[in-house]
Amino acid sequence: MTDFKTIDLMGYPVTDSTMPAVVEWSFGLTDRETPSIIAVININKLWLARHDEELQAYLRSAAVVAPEYSVVWEARVLHGAAIETIFGVEYAKAALDYAARHGQRPFLLGARPEVSAMLQGQIEQAYPGIRLAGIHHGYLKQLADPEVVVEQIAASGADVLMVGMGSPLQEHWLWRHRHRLNVPVVIGVGGSFDVIAGVKQDTPGWIRGSGLEWAYRLILDPAQYWRRYLITNPWFLWRVLVYKLRG
Repeated sequence: MTDFKTIDLMGYPVTDSTMPAVVEWSFGLTDRETPSIIAVININKLWLARHDEELQAYLRSAAVVAPEYSVVWEARVLHGAAIETIFGVEYAKAALDYAARHGQRPFLLGARPEVSAMLQGQIEQAYPGIRLAGIHHGYLKQLADPEVVVEQIAASGADVLMVGMGSPLQEHWLWRHRHRLNVPVVIGVGGSFDVIAGVKQDTPGWIRGSGLEWAYRLILDPAQYWRRYLITNPWFLWRVLVYKLRG
């Protein structure tokens, strides 16, 4: 476990730390038999976890539960706590930068095959000197034997495994295979690889951390996001209100 402070939010121990501290901690671990989980938590994940016991177990067993803005706002409203936002894509970029500077070797699993093929070149250009333990696309059902990927990761000697398959698929996959991966730290980073590969636009710096990231994504891709935000945002606001009234 970690020495980071935590705040209980809707039954989950959310970590009160900073991005640099979490990144440095994640590259300092050596226990490969029991991987430490970094779980990024947001409205969508809280919504999905309501009736998903495996996702609940994943979140509650995580050594670090990194809050995106909605959960940071919740901490302020319910506890008056000022905790730092940690986005999955920002962790991925910071971890790649740290790895390049300190000789660490991350493994990246996720994204479409064509994106995965572009990813290594983009990373090597953006983070000179980086040594990747491996890259593999996340469409494992296309493979004759998906277990080959688990074996590839386990043999890679990776220091950190980042999985970008979207939620809850990435969390389920990590939970079910965690003890066979031979990696000290695992984290699900959603669509981060699309952003790093340059095939998807990142949220601009001027809006990141404002709480309006969801609106930006909705404007860019309404077909993908309108149903998700129409349902989950009102639900989340209602749950925060209920917890607030309970005192």
